[in-house]
Formats: sequence, structure tokens, C-alpha cells
Amino acid sequence: MSGDNAAVQALLTGPEQIIRATIFGSHYYIGHLILLTFPLDGYNSFSAVCRTRLHHVILNRIVSSASSGVYFLPCDFCDSRSRAEPGNQTILDHRMTTTGVRYRSLSSWLKEMFGEPVRKITLDAGLGCPNRDGTLGSSGCIYCNPRGSGTGAQTRGIPLHVQVDEGIAFLSRRYGCRKFIAYFQSFTNTYADPEELVLLYSEALQRPEVVGLAVGTRPDCVPDPILDLLSDLAGSRLVWIEYGLQSAHPRTLDLINRGHGPDAFFDAVSRTRERKIPVVAHLILGLPGESVNDMVETVAATAHAGVAGVKLHPLYVIRGTILEQMYLDGRYRPMTEEEALEATLSVLEALPPQVVIHRMTSDPHPEELATPAWMLDRKGVRRRLYEAMEKMNIRQGLRVATKA
Repeated sequence: MSGDNAAVQALLTGPEQIIRATIFGSHYYIGHLILLTFPLDGYNSFSAVCRTRLHHVILNRIVSSASSGVYFLPCDFCDSRSRAEPGNQTILDHRMTTTGVRYRSLSSWLKEMFGEPVRKITLDAGLGCPNRDGTLGSSGCIYCNPRGSGTGAQTRGIPLHVQVDEGIAFLSRRYGCRKFIAYFQSFTNTYADPEELVLLYSEALQRPEVVGLAVGTRPDCVPDPILDLLSDLAGSRLVWIEYGLQSAHPRTLDLINRGHGPDAFFDAVSRTRERKIPVVAHLILGLPGESVNDMVETVAATAHAGVAGVKLHPLYVIRGTILEQMYLDGRYRPMTEEEALEATLSVLEALPPQVVIHRMTSDPHPEELATPAWMLDRKGVRRRLYEAMEKMNIRQGLRVATKA
């Protein structure tokens, strides 16, 4: 055994510090240090994800030992050179993925994390929104559904733990999955005191099958004490925060009555990343007055800020909203399916390959949709989008790679 391989073996078996390591084929994963025991020749772009904190790492700075073929990759954020501390029960598991597919999907990313399919349970905590309760405004964003974007379970009196139980029962029966993410979706899920929030989050995380927490909120509603609370939870399980930016252009945010500017988003992202919590940005395609170039600029700005994931929402019109009145008055025209496809593929090319795509299409409720009707063909829209990727040879990050 060479000296370097002996060092690898010592890291794997050292009784004083290493608690647990998992070996997948020829990949050794130890704490925050990733050791690759195969040559990288022939591989163009690998993306690694640090399992303990879910930090994305691109293989562009490799400290290697040519004699043994062992490659050491430090995490961008973690103290990757230090070993696991005694008593630390963090799962020591890193997964590796190539970016040879068309885009980096949430489902594949979660499967890399946990070794099996993971599904999200959509939860309604009954929290409000400062753009509706009079703090910032009372009408909300011009496109916003008055009941929120989730299930409306709280208005029907369904407790949070029951929502979790029913979600697990339904998803396990339908998809056969055994692990789940508790997803706080409706309205602003950090819009409460930390003492109330910790009770809500803890209630959602009670069952062992719930392996992670996703919190949707506004970037102007994340004071440091709440970020500290989420950081504490992230020490033992997967946690990410989803911020609704929608657009990086101040004129658009004013037009849609968002109630904050882009600076609020970039400040929230910076403070969240300081706590090693992944950020997902919600972006709307087809907002009034925006061109495809405007949308690409928004995506580029969010990527530069260091987001770990994005949700792309082609805009649709909900009945009873200000946007519906704009549509009826001729002041807004929704995108055609062809225009939405062009916008989606353009921003996809501008997203770095390590960013996880949580969503690329919209799923409006049929009874609430005013227009466009083509969005009701959900499976067909997704199929035609994927077919266009293949036909046009579109890949996530293609434009980024070309510029590089």
C-alpha cells in the first residue's frame, strides 16, 4: 500500500476521530473531505455536494497525489481539512454526480443525498404576509393568490402534524418513497416570532421519515434570530430556505407591488449563506414589461449571489387578482407556450450547472386559472419542453461554459 493510500485507510479507520464513513464503489467520503480514487481523465465537469451542509463544489481546484491517484477536494465553505469531531453524529456521506444530463433536477439531487427517492410534503402553517396584513400593503403582489400558493389546510382546520401524517401516507402509497421533506409553502413562513416558528418547524420534523425542512418566505422577513434558528436545525438535517425574488429589476418589483427591492434579496442571501444554509430563489418568467434578456439578467444576478437552487415559474393569471384586471384591460398579455419555452431554455443556459433546478413549469389550479389555458396541459408542457432541449441540444450552464 502506498503512503497516500495508507493515509486514506487511516482516515477511514482512525478510532480516535472518525465515527462513520460510507464507501460507494471507489469513492471515499469522510466528513467534509472528498477523496476520489479514480482518474479524472475524460470527465469535463463534476459537481460535488457536501452532505453535511449541502454546499456545491465544482472540481476546479484539485490537490492531487499523482502517484496514487487519490484526489482531495476541499469544500468551498467548510473547514474541509479537519476530521470529524468525537461525538459528532453528522452523517459522513458525500455523493458525486456528473453534469452530463440536460439539467440538474431536484429529484436527482435529493436521490444523491439520500440514496433513494425523496418527496416533498406541502404544508400550510397558517402564517400571513406583510404585503397583505397592512404592514407593507393590503393587496399583495399583483399576481398573488389570496389563499396562498399551498394547500389551504390551515383554513380547513388541519393541524400541522396531521398534514405531515397525511402527506406521508399519500406519497408513500403513490410513489413508494420512504423519506420526505417538510415544505412550508403558503405565504411567508418566517413571518412570526422565533419561539412560534421553532414549535412549528419541530412539529413538522417529529417523524423520522422527515429528513429535511424547506421554508418558503420573503427576503425581507428573515431577521438574524430566525436565520440562527434555521442554522441550528441545519446542524442535524437537510434545511434550505426559498426566497421569492421574482425579478432582479427594481422597476418590475415596483410594478408587481412586491414591497421590497432586489437589495433585500441579496442581503438575505448573503446572511443566509454566512450560516451555511442553501438558498433557493423563486423567479417568475413573463412578468409585465420584461424581455427574455431581462429574465436572463435576473438569473445571472441570482447565480452570482451564490444561490444553491432556483424555481422557475412561467407567469399565469389567477382569477380575482390585480393581474387579471390588467389582462382584461389589455395591459398585460401572458406568454404563449412557445414564448415560455424560449424564456425557460434561455435562462437554463445561463444557470451554472451546479445550481439545482427545483421547478421549470407552473401548475395552476384549473378552477382558479383565468389564462393561459395551455398551462393546464401539464404533462404535455413538460414533455414538449424536454423534447425541445433534446432537439436544440440545450443544457444547463451552456451559456456560462461558453463564456468561460
